[in-house]
Amino acid sequence: MLLDFNNYSLELSEKTFSVFIKGVRMFKFPVSSAVDKYEEPRSIPTGSSYIENGITEDEDFKNFNFKTFQDNGKTVAEYITSSNLWDEKVYKIEADEKGFSYEITVKAREQ
Repeated sequence: MLLDFNNYSLELSEKTFSVFIKGVRMFKFPVSSAVDKYEEPRSIPTGSSYIENGITEDEDFKNFNFKTFQDNGKTVAEYITSSNLWDEKVYKIEADEKGFSYEITVKAREQ
């Protein structure tokens, strides 16, 4: 889906988004981002030694629910998935003539 605005264009696909200025792609980003979990440091084996690590890395599952809609004069794209750490991750891009924003909301697993 290509959204044309006065000063830029935004191309949305199921797993990436790109920004164009005067027809030239300035960048292309994957929608997904890691939201790692920081914990108490623990020892992790690395060959013959151990390192202290307090981070569990986040990896999205491959299935994304992608939808677009209009809200208050803006085009909104939502990408909904889950990961090894989060029950739900919502990636949201809002775009209009003034520019665009990108945000991530995560919902924690019950502990």
